Amino acid sequence: MLVQMTGGTEGPVESLDRLRDTGVDTLVDMHFSEDLRKRAEELHMNLVVAGYISPDPPCLTRVLDSPPPTGVR
Repeated sequence: MLVQMTGGTEGPVESLDRLRDTGVDTLVDMHFSEDLRKRAEELHMNLVVAGYISPDPPCLTRVLDSPPPTGVR
């Protein structure tokens, strides 16, 4: 099994052949392109899509960027 959370990139489709040759049969990532999915299917590899929660949600950023309320010490 290989877990990679690369955030927007996944490397070349051809890398699957090398991974399979070394015994990797399952990939866990945030997303997979259609080409990579098709090649993984041909190689009988499992793909697991693992979403993520952003560590900096926009609403938290707005709260932290806003001035403190009047009277707070």
